[in-house]
Amino acid sequence: MVVFKSTDGGLWWAPTPDRAPELSVYGIIIDPEHPTTCYVRAHNGLRKSINEGKDWTPTGLSLHVNALVIAPHPASTLYAATEEGLFTSTKGGQDWERGGLSQTYVRGLTIDPHNAAILYANHGGFFVKSVDGGKSWNRMGVSQQEIVYLVIDSHNPATLYGATQKSGILKEHRRRCGVGSR
Repeated sequence: MVVFKSTDGGLWWAPTPDRAPELSVYGIIIDPEHPTTCYVRAHNGLRKSINEGKDWTPTGLSLHVNALVIAPHPASTLYAATEEGLFTSTKGGQDWERGGLSQTYVRGLTIDPHNAAILYANHGGFFVKSVDGGKSWNRMGVSQQEIVYLVIDSHNPATLYGATQKSGILKEHRRRCGVGSR
């Protein structure tokens, strides 16, 4: 696994020391409260570094992670979308528990940047929302496309964007009743 790092806004990139086994990396996320801590989604699970990518350790979640989000506060709470459902860790990835979307393939996942209890996901063609940190979920609407990535607009949390593999970007604007429209 090679993770590259830039300290000048992306003008120059250098590999971090390669002390991890060869892994296919699917994504990286940095802890907003502890910028020396980062996580990579690899083909065989989730890895964590607490020293800016110099060393990597397994987190205990050995499933393929489709999406990973860190709660805005406390940042030690992680949510992982996998092919076996949603998993939650409240200890920075040390321990994991199944969330409310168990035994189901979860693809896209995002968290409200202003309210850590609100999560959105896509599974089985449905947009779903949790207002209790992933314990329970309600359907918001049907997507005609399989959403692979979800992002919430940090300036307007009523707007979600979803990326598909074949049809580009979808925009979902939530109304007060929780039902979306495009």
